[in-house]
Amino acid sequence: MMMEFPKSVIQAAEEKDIPDSITLGQLKALMPSNPKPKQSVFDFRYDDEDTVFNEIEEFYSYVEVAQVEENLRSWQGCFEGEWTKAPISKRKAHVEVLLENLEHKDTETRYINARRLLYVLQGKS
Repeated sequence: MMMEFPKSVIQAAEEKDIPDSITLGQLKALMPSNPKPKQSVFDFRYDDEDTVFNEIEEFYSYVEVAQVEENLRSWQGCFEGEWTKAPISKRKAHVEVLLENLEHKDTETRYINARRLLYVLQGKS
């Protein structure tokens, strides 16, 4: 469907001899008269920055303490020995079991294993 202009607009354009299109040359000639606005440079200063580890620690202390504790409770008893001292092969095998259990048909089993994985990913133990 083509847009139709009111007759008064068409008559005014014809009277003033206004073309309904312009050439590429005419467009280029118009461009220097409309300079581009200068792009703003954003340089934020964060005076309260800390180390990455301290920032993460602060984040968890304010936001998700309850979730971290719940993840710890889910983790406890699911891995024999100390995680950081266990051989990589034993840790890898355990993570693979946790990942497989994310596809378990029981919803609670999936949630518990997701919490356990999150606990490991958070760098605890």
